[in-house]
Amino acid sequence: MASDQHISLREGPQRGSVDFAHLEPGLAVVTMHGEHDLSTIPLLQPALEQATAHSSVLVDLSDCAFIDSTVIALLVRATKAVQERGEQLALVIPPEQRQVSRAAAMTGLTEFFGIYSARDTALARLRLANDRARWLEPSPPMAVDEHQSPESQPAGDDALSAVLEAMREAARERREQTTDAAPFEHPIGASAAQQEPTGPP
Repeated sequence: MASDQHISLREGPQRGSVDFAHLEPGLAVVTMHGEHDLSTIPLLQPALEQATAHSSVLVDLSDCAFIDSTVIALLVRATKAVQERGEQLALVIPPEQRQVSRAAAMTGLTEFFGIYSARDTALARLRLANDRARWLEPSPPMAVDEHQSPESQPAGDDALSAVLEAMREAARERREQTTDAAPFEHPIGASAAQQEPTGPP
C-alpha cells in the first residue's frame, strides 16, 4: 500500500526546493525544484538520507534548472548507499533542462545512475527492479513441526527438492500408465515376415 508520508522542504521563492515522498514500500521520490548548489545542500541532504534509508530512489530533476558539483557529489554518495543494499537510484532529466543535462554529461553521471527523460518510465523501471529483487530473495525458513524428529525436518531447499522429486515421480507414473495402456504394435515389416507362405517359393 502506498505511503501517505509527504515532506516538503522549502527555503523561499528564489531558492531551490525539495519535495520528498515514499510512493510505496521500497520506492521513494525526491523532487528538486529550481536551482541547487552548496546553499541548498542543507535541504537536499536530509531528503536524500530519508529516501535512501530503506528504498530505491527516484530523483526527479524535471523542474530543476541548475545543479553544481556539490549536488552531483551528494547524488553520487546517495546512489552508492542504495547500491550497497542491492537497490537503485535513478534520475529524471528531461531534454528541456539543458543545463542539468549538460552537467550530467560533462561529469559522467551515466556511470553512476540510470538517467531517464520521463518520470513514468523511471518509475516503471525501478518498480520492475524491485519486483525482480523480491523474486530473488531467499525463501524464509519453513515452519518446524515439533512432533517430527530432527532427522525428518527438511530445510527449505530440501523441502523444495522433495516437492520437485514428487512431481517428477508422478510424471513418470503417468508415462508408464500411458505406455501400458497402449496396444502392442509389431515393428514395421514384422507381421509380414511372420505370415506363412501361401504358395510355392
